[in-house]
Amino acid sequence: MDSDDAALIERCRAGDLAAFEPLVQKYRQRAYRLAYNVLRDADEAFLLSDSSCSPRENRQHADNQRDHDQTVNGGAFGLLVNE
Repeated sequence: MDSDDAALIERCRAGDLAAFEPLVQKYRQRAYRLAYNVLRDADEAFLLSDSSCSPRENRQHADNQRDHDQTVNGGAFGLLVNE
């Protein structure tokens, strides 16, 4: 995780939803590929990756994982796989 991601994550944890958009743009395609590799269904992969990029879903996950040092890949993609 680079320092820009870390700063954006901290802003998201503090409630700044505008900080979430750059993370979504950076990781959306990677989330879709992961979902597609697991599901092997393009429509389902899109729906799942889109929902995993929801600020609300990720805010809840971030709150649950606050005490853990997680990367964007580990945290968001763990959420995606667990959906």
